[in-house]
Amino acid sequence: MKKKADLILILGLVAAGVILGLVLLFTRHSGKTVQVRISGEVVKNFSLDQDTEYQITGKDGGTNLLKIHGGKAWIEEADCPDGLCKNMGKISSSGQSVVCLPHEVVVEIVDESGTNDSGADIITGK
Repeated sequence: MKKKADLILILGLVAAGVILGLVLLFTRHSGKTVQVRISGEVVKNFSLDQDTEYQITGKDGGTNLLKIHGGKAWIEEADCPDGLCKNMGKISSSGQSVVCLPHEVVVEIVDESGTNDSGADIITGK
């Protein structure tokens, strides 16, 4: 009897995981704009559809090289001490971001209305 209950519990958890994964996959919004913020202020917007490179000068003159290619954006180069922003990967969906804390730089994918997936205004967070 205990084995049957365990099997039912495991199957239920697996089914819930699959359903959650499918919901997240199909409700994901593809963003159209790459927004660059320095110290919380929007300094530049780019179309995710147009390949480009942009040199970002952040706090205290620190630099990051933003690259947009093939519908994805990422930090290609950075002169910050830890370089973590270069390892954050490529972003392409609304709400995804790459952050460089030492330079106070945030690169985020937003939709046409200027919001991320949470529906919050990305400038004020409200």
